[in-house]
Amino acid sequence: MKNMLFKNIVFSTLRDINSILFAHHKKKVVLMIILILIGGVLDVLGLAAILPVATLIFDPTIIHNNKIVYAIFNGLGFEKTNSFLYFTLICFWIIFILKNIASTLITYIQSRFSYNVAADISQKQFRNIINHDLQYFNEHNSTNLVRNIQIMPFHFSTYLLLPMLILISEAVVLLIILISISLYNITVIGLMAATLAPSFFLTYRLIKNRTQYYEKEKNRLNTELTRQAYQTIHGYIDVKLFNKENFFISIFKFMQNKFQRVFTNAFTLNLVPSKIIEITAISGVIIMFAYTLFIPGAKDSISVMLPIFIAAAYRVMPSMNRMLIALGSLKGFQYVIPILKEGLQPVVNTSQPAEESDFSFHESIEFKEVTYKYPSGKKLSVDHLNLKIKKGQKIGIIGSSGSGKTTVINILLRFIKEDSGGIFVDNKKLTVAEDNQWRQIIGYVKQSVFIIDGNFYENIAFGVERKDVDMNKLNRVLELSKLKEVVEKSAQGLDSNIGENGTKLSGGQRQRIAIARALYKDAQILVFDEATSALDSNTEKEITESIDAISLENKTMFIIAHRITTLKSCDIIYEMTEGKITGTFSYSELAQRELSE
Repeated sequence: MKNMLFKNIVFSTLRDINSILFAHHKKKVVLMIILILIGGVLDVLGLAAILPVATLIFDPTIIHNNKIVYAIFNGLGFEKTNSFLYFTLICFWIIFILKNIASTLITYIQSRFSYNVAADISQKQFRNIINHDLQYFNEHNSTNLVRNIQIMPFHFSTYLLLPMLILISEAVVLLIILISISLYNITVIGLMAATLAPSFFLTYRLIKNRTQYYEKEKNRLNTELTRQAYQTIHGYIDVKLFNKENFFISIFKFMQNKFQRVFTNAFTLNLVPSKIIEITAISGVIIMFAYTLFIPGAKDSISVMLPIFIAAAYRVMPSMNRMLIALGSLKGFQYVIPILKEGLQPVVNTSQPAEESDFSFHESIEFKEVTYKYPSGKKLSVDHLNLKIKKGQKIGIIGSSGSGKTTVINILLRFIKEDSGGIFVDNKKLTVAEDNQWRQIIGYVKQSVFIIDGNFYENIAFGVERKDVDMNKLNRVLELSKLKEVVEKSAQGLDSNIGENGTKLSGGQRQRIAIARALYKDAQILVFDEATSALDSNTEKEITESIDAISLENKTMFIIAHRITTLKSCDIIYEMTEGKITGTFSYSELAQRELSE
């Protein structure tokens, strides 16, 4: 019995929702249930008021024949029947206004709760993703990650949590209505059960599988469309160079047409339940009319049941329709649950906030027997590496592609963790808890620079509020990075927007932004990872001059380069092959070797 319950879409979804909600959400669910009950009672009272008011209007003699009504009539000082009837209608109108205001307020509170849940889940997933290591990002598609953070939590709230609240709300209302009607006339309940109930269950069985298919397909196609658009926009240069605009447009058009068809079918399918239930209810009324024609003497009994049936159906039909839509939504958006469960898995971030650290580096950095193998790799990318760098020393690392240079830097930056061995700072092993503090003293300049779609301020004083920018420090790093002239020539100076990914800057200027950013954070260690490999010789010379200027600042430097001219300021240059250091050179020795080859 228990297994059957949890296989039921409602109970299984309730269990899943409970597993995803945070502790403070679950406490508020109690308030939501209370509000649902209040809303249900108000709906029933509004419906229940229709019949006595209608009876009173059509038969005013009730005022004097009914003791309770007459007591109200007399107590309020009425003398004329019509005046009391007008008063009754106004009261009835006001009650319905207040009922609907209350219902709207309850809906608002439910919606706010639902979307607060979405925002909390989104923030939690975002934090979890940021806490993952570099390998996680290498293995996951960025479009899917953004979708999971931003879209899936709101799908959860809109298409699972809210529909579940609606389903419970409508079920409570329906139950109260049916109990109330059964106390008044049990025959009407039988008639409703014989007509509306079968259509409800048959309609759900008809639409549930198609709903699930359409929603999964909509999500798949929407993700694919986003991916296609993103790739085409960011691949603009190659698309134009290869004259492939029509190719990518045709792919996008094909996917968009498929999405449009699925969306249309899904939207139409959502309208089907209301039409079927309406047809069923009208069929019940027609059957009752037909019954009075064929069965002598049935008119009197039908005339009593018909108004009740119509009044009840008027409220029950929308309720059943909303329940069917809610059930369809619960079925259709089941795919959201495993995505959120995976995204909400705890990701332990044992690092301490950098601002709370007294971490220092005074003497040396040493790699001791460091090894690392990528999960998909067949051999070690870093093979028992031993390397010691003194504070203020400038070292270069060279080697062919795949030799392990960038892996060593990623281990140094703590983006990936060594499988064995360790990094020792001032003869003390660097721990996971110190990762953030360690990164705080490192500046990283790589080949592909991340540029915010903003101005110079936002890109150099990275993550610092404008009001908190130290202008003296900023001006100094502009000088060291050779950016001052670039800023001065820009129309709005430091406030000039430099475009998404720095599209308004040259390659060399983007590299200088990265250098200025590293210097602004007062980095004691600077890492240049192929920083000049994509630049022309003149621009490379400018960046090398910036590096030379910085080398006078007593910074510890790691420079990875293909072009040996970038390594002029290095005290020592190491060559790596298959994860090991296979050569040690001075710049002059390396230059001589290059000439001899």
